[in-house]
Amino acid sequence: MQYKPKYDQTLIIGIVKDGIWCWYVTGKDMWIVTSEQHGEEYSVECIGQRGEGSFLEKMKPFYVQTEELADLLHEKNYESILDLVPALRIDLDHKTLQSLVLESSTFEKNVPKGWIGEYKDFIDDVPKQNQYWMINGQNEFLDKSHQ
Repeated sequence: MQYKPKYDQTLIIGIVKDGIWCWYVTGKDMWIVTSEQHGEEYSVECIGQRGEGSFLEKMKPFYVQTEELADLLHEKNYESILDLVPALRIDLDHKTLQSLVLESSTFEKNVPKGWIGEYKDFIDDVPKQNQYWMINGQNEFLDKSHQ
């Protein structure tokens, strides 16, 4: 894992392609379009300019397995449970971006033409096998001992 999840510094992103869900952990600054260093390279807007293949290739170094994220939760290897809440869902099949980011970084407004961007809680839409927060049938996000 290139980046350890950390609230307000990283983003946990679910990307759906051909019906397959994959997790990525990236630096938050990579997605801020005004960032001269990264924004245009990694933001969803670059998909419209360079295509999905180029976007996915750039994302490869940030891929994490569901089990890696589950292990962080299980081992309580985080400062705040917010470190491990997914921030973005990018569905390349349906050209949608859903954001759970609460602060002023409005990722859902920076989508390519023809895409739909929205602020939405997508947690329940994540396939069961990718719900790293479900450990032994229990939702670790709702477990008060983590707060």
